Amino acid sequence: MLAACALHGQEDKPYNDSHKGAINIEFAAGLNNTVPLGIDAKAVRTTIRDNEEIHSDYKGGLYPKTAAFGGILLDYGFHQSGAIGFGLLYTPKGYWLFESNIPSATSLPSLIEKRKTFVTVDYFDMPIFFKAYFHGNKFSLRFGPVISMALLSKVRVITEAEGAKTKEKYRLGEGTNNEIFYEGLPNEVPKFIVPGMEAALNYGNASGLQGTLVIGFSGSMFENADVKSFIARIGISYMLSK
Repeated sequence: MLAACALHGQEDKPYNDSHKGAINIEFAAGLNNTVPLGIDAKAVRTTIRDNEEIHSDYKGGLYPKTAAFGGILLDYGFHQSGAIGFGLLYTPKGYWLFESNIPSATSLPSLIEKRKTFVTVDYFDMPIFFKAYFHGNKFSLRFGPVISMALLSKVRVITEAEGAKTKEKYRLGEGTNNEIFYEGLPNEVPKFIVPGMEAALNYGNASGLQGTLVIGFSGSMFENADVKSFIARIGISYMLSK
């Protein structure tokens, strides 16, 4: 009777780590950084260098965008140390352009002191992954393809000229493009579906709090321009295993 009661108690005890047959739910949040790559992103950097040589006072740069992300991942343990799963993450991506001392021969004012152009596309990222556990489930590594669906795009242009500051906001493909050196790029229509790949390393309790590091690569965010993204993500997650 004592043995039967002990066995029954073990069967009713909930699991506290990943195991074969486990269903793991992971809630994740943190910071996402996207670095613009591709043919058109390279062309912008080249144009910046050319104009810095032509105009000694001009300075410019194409920089990554950093934003918060959050979402949920679900996986099923088909093996003691392996699982397959999918997820849904809300992830803003994009880049920003900085320019100072911009000469203009075609429009007023004749000199724009500063201009910052922020380009953002918010996505639902849907990773589909294989996940492996190591060292007593303290470490886990997942990797696989990611499908990103564009939800909302926005552009903010902040211009300082002749002591006045102006702000302009519009959606990609719908605004007036007053860029001087970068005609077209900040006003392209975003792609609705963008494919990519990513890999993530987690460390912590297999059923509890974890730290997460993600690196990935995605296709171009525009329909008619090549601006791909290198993705680096750092955050924390909390996983429940049943």
